[in-house]
Amino acid sequence: CNASFPSVTMEQQQQLLMFYHPEPQVPSEDSLHIVHEFWGRNAASSLALKLESLLAVWLLNCFEHSEEPVGFSTFFLPAFISHDCRPNCMWHYEGDCFTLRARRNIPVGEEITVSYLAEESLLESIASRRSQLEATKHFLCNCSTCRVALDPVRGFRCLGCQKGEIFFECGDTIKPCALGACRRCGFLATAAQANELVLQEAKVEELVQEWDRKEGSAAAYLTEEQAQRLEENMSQLFSDKHWLRDRVARHLVAYYEAAGDAKTALSFANRCSEFTAEVYPGFSALQAWSMETQGDLQLRLNGFQVGPDSVEGQGDLKLAEEVCAIYESSTEAL
Repeated sequence: CNASFPSVTMEQQQQLLMFYHPEPQVPSEDSLHIVHEFWGRNAASSLALKLESLLAVWLLNCFEHSEEPVGFSTFFLPAFISHDCRPNCMWHYEGDCFTLRARRNIPVGEEITVSYLAEESLLESIASRRSQLEATKHFLCNCSTCRVALDPVRGFRCLGCQKGEIFFECGDTIKPCALGACRRCGFLATAAQANELVLQEAKVEELVQEWDRKEGSAAAYLTEEQAQRLEENMSQLFSDKHWLRDRVARHLVAYYEAAGDAKTALSFANRCSEFTAEVYPGFSALQAWSMETQGDLQLRLNGFQVGPDSVEGQGDLKLAEEVCAIYESSTEAL
């Protein structure tokens, strides 16, 4: 291998070791193998322990830098910013510089926070967010958004009146509670009914995760019949305030847009935008992309041809001006 790595100064190494990481007691076989390969069999075991620590620092404190090729980076001060599932700041890159921006007005004395998760994940349930953070960052999130008794993005369709919604108490196990009863009819699910709903929810989540992994157009894994049946089934199982119904709607936006049905795609896009604004208020790239999609679909619906960087056609100019205002709001959010 002819690859070369830039050297790290002792000061940089000491700064990296200041980041959060578990202190290893014994080096892993992989770390020992790397040390023996580069420094020989007589290298001190402490070197393998230090390598183990530096690898943990990298895995637990890096920021995503690029998608193609996949790249990550670390920054000293930003690495000490705490996570919150409703952060008051967002970050992006300007070249290789880390830029921090406020998502809303921040009172004097309030802690600066960012999200360690992708913005799409912040729309998900407490259980899903906590699971991702435990797997990637090795901590259980206890922010104010995760400490609530009822998960606001996990609403099920009421089994009683079929119009309202019911919620279950958050915890190691999902269980019905009076606080989550239907506000329309007062229906309170039994434990057996709650378990059945959660089983159906898990099946939908598994299906959505499978779709998320697929590449290319949604038309490649959805048919017109499936798309129509999906919305009906989702509305019977979930209320409008369920993150999986929102995630399915995003796939339906992609499907109907690819199928040339801008009107139906726009109806789902509007719903997704409203869900994002309610669940994750404030400036966000996610909301910016939602508004951009709405603008594109409105133009297509009115006879314009929308390309990646251009809009052409002889449609309603007044509408075009209104959509330009949406694009400007989208750009401001970014």
